[in-house]
Amino acid sequence: MFNEGGLGFKDMEVWNRAAIAKHVWYLFSGGECSMWCQWVKSYLLKGKSFWGIKMPSDPSWVWRKLLSLRDLIFPIIKFKLGNGENVFLWHDNWHPFDSLLCRYGPRILYDTNLPNNSKVSSIISNDSWNWSFPNSWEIQEWITATPPSLKPSIDSPDIPVWSLTTDGSFSIHSAWDCWRDKGPKVTWSNLVWGPPVIPRAVIQAKCNSHWPSLPWLELVEFVTKSINGKSLKSMIMKLSFLCTVYHIWMERNSRIFSKVFKPEEVVTNSIIQMVRGRLLSMENVKAYAGDNWYLEQWNLPSKILLQSQTAAAERNLSGVNYPTLRVE
Repeated sequence: MFNEGGLGFKDMEVWNRAAIAKHVWYLFSGGECSMWCQWVKSYLLKGKSFWGIKMPSDPSWVWRKLLSLRDLIFPIIKFKLGNGENVFLWHDNWHPFDSLLCRYGPRILYDTNLPNNSKVSSIISNDSWNWSFPNSWEIQEWITATPPSLKPSIDSPDIPVWSLTTDGSFSIHSAWDCWRDKGPKVTWSNLVWGPPVIPRAVIQAKCNSHWPSLPWLELVEFVTKSINGKSLKSMIMKLSFLCTVYHIWMERNSRIFSKVFKPEEVVTNSIIQMVRGRLLSMENVKAYAGDNWYLEQWNLPSKILLQSQTAAAERNLSGVNYPTLRVE
């Protein structure tokens, strides 16, 4: 089942999850200007790590949703380390080992004598690491795996990084694209996503074409082969197909779920107007023989064709044959 925007329920669920993830990002990216973020930090986190806090027995809907996303979001939010004052040593994703507590377990707290909610600043001295705790193989592994490029800087703040974007800033689309199910690219993708586009689209008579009665996948393949090129005819056929599919689907949902029925001519007119509206925004479409028929059928101005072809098209539409000036 699909919603009006064309996304399935599963896609919408992923999109909603991505939208909720934005609130998690605010908790790390300096939401000091947000009263909600300040309230969460003061009354829910109380100085504890978002990753390490336990799920309450009776959380609010929003808080439960945020906490339930932790496994998905944790690998994405990393830190560019500065002075380490705002990064949790054992919980945050600042080291190549990700969460040190998950890797080594609670024993690492006893080996280092550093509490559960310690910050990275507790093992920094000036601009260097301070590994002043007893020796163990876990600690030696941790120290060895710390790359030379990972250096603290006491004069710089810690910066959270959303690792799915090039600038490190959060975007709902990047989260959705990361979490959604991805299938192989289909052969008819250009039919749906290529320009010119109308959300989803056969008015055969106005397209001067006949498409055979075929199963859906075979029909899509047939249409895809029929719209090659960038001629006015190809554009009209493509838009008509996409728009028809969209309106038929909308009418189906309306009849099933709302018990509202539109007459066939109303649906058809909606398709025509949507296609025509998109065509009116075009210009400099390369002219081909037979374009005049489409201009008349769709009540289109000749200006959408290449300017060099406009005068000829207007003469043909008017039915007047003007002499052609030849320079030799």
